[in-house]
Amino acid sequence: MAVYTSTVSNLIKGIRILNFLEEHASYIRTIEAQAKEALYNDNDMDAYRMKLEQKAIAVLELTDEITEWTEKLNSDVKKKIQARFAHFAHEAGQALDFASSFYMSTLLHVMDGEADDGNDLEKLIEELKQDCQT
Repeated sequence: MAVYTSTVSNLIKGIRILNFLEEHASYIRTIEAQAKEALYNDNDMDAYRMKLEQKAIAVLELTDEITEWTEKLNSDVKKKIQARFAHFAHEAGQALDFASSFYMSTLLHVMDGEADDGNDLEKLIEELKQDCQT
């Protein structure tokens, strides 16, 4: 019974984390869309840059929050999530330090990837969903 309760508890935690990450991935996608609109439709570089900075800050804040969410997960999943977010935070921090619109725009995106491929956060979410099914 204890093993079953532990498994159910971990599953519920996993679902909550996935929902949390999906909400934030959607928020980041919205910021990216607003940045593109500012650049391509409004030709407003200041608004574009502001949205990109907002995106980088959102990634840093998400990294801080995810640590709390993963504290009670099993060590393999916890390590996987925390390692990915450490990488995301490093990239976001560098983009902000360099004040580079290019780095901020490519944050969470593979350089040679297609727009429909999903960003690195979305790919992590899909990997975690697959992990939950196995």
